Amino acid sequence: MLSIVCPFYNEKENLPILVERIGKVVAGLQESWEVVFVDDGSTDGGPETMATLIAHQPGFRLLRLDRNYGLTTALYAGLRAAQGDVLATLDADLQNPPEEITKLLAFLKEADIVTGVRAKRQDTWLKKISSKIANTVRRAVTKDHIQDIACTLRVFKRETLEAFYPYNGMHRFFLAIAERQGFKIKQVPVTHAPRLYGKAKYGVLNRIVGPLSDLCVVRWMFAKQIRYRFKEGTV
Repeated sequence: MLSIVCPFYNEKENLPILVERIGKVVAGLQESWEVVFVDDGSTDGGPETMATLIAHQPGFRLLRLDRNYGLTTALYAGLRAAQGDVLATLDADLQNPPEEITKLLAFLKEADIVTGVRAKRQDTWLKKISSKIANTVRRAVTKDHIQDIACTLRVFKRETLEAFYPYNGMHRFFLAIAERQGFKIKQVPVTHAPRLYGKAKYGVLNRIVGPLSDLCVVRWMFAKQIRYRFKEGTV
């Protein structure tokens, strides 16, 4: 089964379009599926809108957190509640088109995780620069090979969830940790669209300062990681 997990926070205007487009995607799938929306404590009436939108759509689920916890928690809660052996994630802002999920699924036989790389990003220059700085610093520390670690559009096998640590901020390093643990990652260019409605929930400071402090934790984890190999001929 494929489980599509989509957290949202104050994205009311985007939700009708999101549900319609995801509905078209799953209608064309051969395998069984479910769609898990996770409300991260929205205050704009979005959860009520979502409940109405999916009321008569079997396979669509809505989970509601009791307050706003942040993206890491919303993603983690949705992934743990999902039932599929294959998982997909995307943001609710529609900047990563849901239709690209089908494209990524086609590569899953080649890897444990297939992640999008946003081509021709439709973001402000300040957002692009802050992301470039954060990516450069992260790669220098973790030595990973991930081009676009902040792209949430991904499909992956359930066993890779062992690399998704239940701590705030760790969703940013899921791919770096997974690569470190030996999971194979395939990176595929995906389209990126300008935001239709609403506004971004993260500014420059929490795109750089927060991740840098979390990076210190990840660096410590990598330094303390247990590693060993048996001698040849061990029985």
